[in-house]
This record gives sequence, structure tokens and C-alpha cells, in this order.
Amino acid sequence: MEENVNFATLMSQFQQVISGMSDPRKASPNQRYALKDVVLSAFGVFFMQCASFLEYQRQVQSRNGKDNVQTLFGAVQIPSDNQIKNILDLIPARQLFGVFEWVYRTLDSRGVLRQYEVLGGQRLVALDGVEYFCSEQVHCACCSHRTHRNGTVRGLQTNTTPGILE
Repeated sequence: MEENVNFATLMSQFQQVISGMSDPRKASPNQRYALKDVVLSAFGVFFMQCASFLEYQRQVQSRNGKDNVQTLFGAVQIPSDNQIKNILDLIPARQLFGVFEWVYRTLDSRGVLRQYEVLGGQRLVALDGVEYFCSEQVHCACCSHRTHRNGTVRGLQTNTTPGILE
């Protein structure tokens, strides 16, 4: 039976990955927030795109008795922005790759990604840092490149992390 691809299944996959993460903090009685709440709150910050995320959630909480992070993401407590940053800085990003791989493989298996295929079946994926490295001197036949109106050619180093977008 095929699983539905929606926000609920994405959050379920995300929470499974989070539950398998090891907490990088040293054991301490000062650990007020569960790692799950920290990671889900951080996701909420990016998802909600709110300038003052914590304050907004507090306002929603006072008006409705619950906030979006509890309702949408399943976090119990919301750490401060600084606490989120300090804890997330200790977690290697690769611990979350499983979520991205699940999304990619699920969309690929259903043919959703075919519309993004160009140049012999390659897929164009916009990621931050696509032009993190570009050079007029350093590029090869395997590099993407851009020819400018004035004739200069710039090689573009793109994301080629093995196992992520194969």
C-alpha cells in the first residue's frame, strides 16, 4: 500500500529520524528542553518564516491555549532562539539526511520529479549555494557552466554529494 505524501507523513518521517538522533549535550539537570522539541522548533522557525518566532508562538499560546509548534510540529516546549542555535550547532546535518532521502525517493518513485528532468534525464534542483564556487579559470567537462553575453565562461561547482541526489 502506497503511503500518502502530505504534511502529516512528512512530519512522521521527520519525527522518526529525530527519535533516532543522539543528544549531543552532556547529561545535566539543566536540560530543560528535549532534543525533539529543539529540532522541531527549529523546523518551525524555517517553516513559519516569522521574524520573531518565539514571541509569535507565545502570543498564539496566550490566545488559543496552544501554539503552532505544538499543533503542527508536535513539540511540547519551545526553546529560545539562542538555545535552539546553541544545541543545533552541535548536531551534524547528516543526522537529518534520512528525511530528505525519503522525500526524494518517494517523489521519484511516483514520477513527480520527471517534470524537472532536462539534458538527458538530469534533474535541476535549486539549492542554496548553487554558485558557492564559480570560476573563469577552474572548470572541467563535468562542471555545469554559464556563458555570459560578453563571451566569458564560468564553471559552476554544484552540489554533488554522493547518495543524496543520485
